[in-house]
Amino acid sequence: MKVLGAAEVLTPFEMEQIIETAMRILAEVGVQIPNPRVLSVFAEHGAQVDFDQQMVFFPQKWIEAFLAASIPEPPPVASRLEFWAGAYPQYYRDPHTHKVGPHTFKTVVEMTRLADRLKNIDFIYDSMGVPSDVPDALAPLYMRLILWKYSRKGTCGQVQLTSNLPYILEMSEIMAEASGRPLSEIMPLTFQMISPLRFGKEELEQYLFFWERGLPAFPGQILTTGGTGPVTLAGTIALGLAENLLVNFMNRLFYGVQSLQFSNSSTVLDLKKAVFQYGRPELGLTHLAFGQIA
Repeated sequence: MKVLGAAEVLTPFEMEQIIETAMRILAEVGVQIPNPRVLSVFAEHGAQVDFDQQMVFFPQKWIEAFLAASIPEPPPVASRLEFWAGAYPQYYRDPHTHKVGPHTFKTVVEMTRLADRLKNIDFIYDSMGVPSDVPDALAPLYMRLILWKYSRKGTCGQVQLTSNLPYILEMSEIMAEASGRPLSEIMPLTFQMISPLRFGKEELEQYLFFWERGLPAFPGQILTTGGTGPVTLAGTIALGLAENLLVNFMNRLFYGVQSLQFSNSSTVLDLKKAVFQYGRPELGLTHLAFGQIA
């Protein structure tokens, strides 16, 4: 496994408690998966599936066997920091007037061209903004168009509406042929769980669309302490570990990924204002804790 930097912010006892709690969450609470075909795949691999309640449970022995069958990755010869830009900002601050307003097609293009030109930006994730002056349902198509036309640094994995998939596939096939790149590089899917411990019906339909065509799909999760996660950092980390393990289960059972891959986006909710505080210092603490657990 590649752990690019770790620190001992948890005692051995604290780590043991967090891991044990994550195991209990998966075994006793379970995960809601509202898709019969996905449920069937888990059942075929020995997980405990309740088809009526659309729930999957993972006994500790099942998890331990899964972990034991994982193949370690050798450490990288040399590690380096990568700087990403993007995601899906809705607003834009004009550099001339300093006024904040909704992103438009024009401003997203400007931001994309800027990120493409900056040498210290290695990758553009999804897009440099969501244009407000296009039909909402078509925004993922426009985001791909802008990214492909004005940069070669990134990919766009946002779908939102399953009805858009045939059009995204057609656009991606045209782009793959024109650029000489494989379709799998052009057309990934990125989506988030509905934390805690649930996948959305729409997202699972999209997941199967990509899986059936051999295209990459990357489930993920983002937790907020006091929001979608427990009010303590330790509780949120334990829940985050359980959801990370679930993502690894899907990666292996559907795509044959034998390594373990952990990520973290756990941060805090401002309980007074109910605002998602992504840039808080607690995000750094949960990063360090996850690196140590990994």
